[in-house]
Amino acid sequence: MLVAGIDSSPSRVRRNFPVNTDAMIVVSVNRRHNRIAIVSLPRDTVDIPLKGGGSWPRKINSLYAARGINALQGALERTYGVPIDYHVALNMADFGELVDAVGGVNVRVPYALYDSTVHIALSAGRHHLDGDQALHYARTRHQDGDFARQGRQQQVLMAVFRKLVRPKAKIDFHHLLRSLRSLKTDLPLDELPTLLAIGRRSADATISHEVLGPGYARFMGIEPGTGRGWVIIPNLARMRAYVRSVMR
Repeated sequence: MLVAGIDSSPSRVRRNFPVNTDAMIVVSVNRRHNRIAIVSLPRDTVDIPLKGGGSWPRKINSLYAARGINALQGALERTYGVPIDYHVALNMADFGELVDAVGGVNVRVPYALYDSTVHIALSAGRHHLDGDQALHYARTRHQDGDFARQGRQQQVLMAVFRKLVRPKAKIDFHHLLRSLRSLKTDLPLDELPTLLAIGRRSADATISHEVLGPGYARFMGIEPGTGRGWVIIPNLARMRAYVRSVMR
């Protein structure tokens, strides 16, 4: 499943902010429900192959706004060399609503974080975060960069997953999904009970997680003469080898 986080909200729309997908996470559960793999593609990655042929020369976080969620899903299928069965896309406001709907999330913060831009100040240690706090925690990159931010996005996503699949969770999933106005998904709602059962059987699975950063790049930095700014040119062979090793 592709989980795409859209850096949009009603206030940003009113101010004509550009729409980007700054979280692009593919999650896989194996057939025995004992392994979960989570892979994030950095927002500044360029030259990603497109499903219909060719490649996307701009940063990958711009593809969604230009061509839609299906194009992004197809591009990641070609990039990773594995099928992606479903997609879920949410904006920032609805992400906070989702976290609040499950009663907040528990995370371990490895070091103190402070970012006045997104209004977050957390000490190292365990914290219970509500929707706004979880959103700020997943957005901040001022202190430690985008790769660390993507690790936090994975952490919060799995914390939400654990809350959703609790056997005693009292959540009206149909009502919740209908309330998320920005939600775009091709998950079959009539199969929600089956999907929840899969999630519950996977609750104790071994989790592997990776951000496809420096070790998966042929080049990172500002390219001379291209105007693309700071970019990551991927090593596609290395990316595919890793993804296929954990998503099988």
